[in-house]
Amino acid sequence: MKSLKLASAAAALVLSTSANAAIISYGGYTHDTDTDIVTGNGLEWLQWDRTVGESINSIQSQLNSLDGGGWSVASNVQMAQLFNAFAFNFGYVFDSDENTRESVYTGYSQGDPGTEADELFINMFGDTYLAGGSTYCYGSNCLTAAIAYFGTDPDSDGTYNLASVYDDYIDNFSAPQSGAATLFADGYYPSVGYQYYGIALVRDVSAVPVPAAVWLFGSGLIGLAGIARRKKA
Repeated sequence: MKSLKLASAAAALVLSTSANAAIISYGGYTHDTDTDIVTGNGLEWLQWDRTVGESINSIQSQLNSLDGGGWSVASNVQMAQLFNAFAFNFGYVFDSDENTRESVYTGYSQGDPGTEADELFINMFGDTYLAGGSTYCYGSNCLTAAIAYFGTDPDSDGTYNLASVYDDYIDNFSAPQSGAATLFADGYYPSVGYQYYGIALVRDVSAVPVPAAVWLFGSGLIGLAGIARRKKA
């Protein structure tokens, strides 16, 4: 009975740390909305809206201080894998060639059900358009987008790539516009930032420090065990 009470109390402790959390999952990627981290394919991604306005150069000094550190700018291979996991357009496969521009339209559907691949991507990685202080709306229908610099410059030409996902919207002429997912060819200089572009940062899951919630859980178990021993004595 005592062990059952301890287990119940421990479960309540864990639940209390995530009572307001929501889990968004798609294509093997998951985002716990209590955090700014997206997890999938053995990597953690920092939400892109956390770094709006930064350049690839300016972000370098923050790689070891943002959310526990250990970050690097996402490579062309990692970004291609991410876009392919979301299957924005069934049958299309993004490649990792930094010199090609690849774009697929995700279509237009009236309303925003929140279940489309482009919507889920933006919900996971953050609306950088909004975070940068930009709005483009027709009535209640607003453009949402997740945009970030990435790349490791494999051909050493001094320029990098840009990833963009935006959901369908209605323009100022009340015309429906399809959403799209695009990996732009390199051509972006590392010293340039833009107000509603972020930086795509990744780190290995194995390099991530143990979350505070886990330490809290362990401390709670130890405390509960101590209380049980005192009562027994």
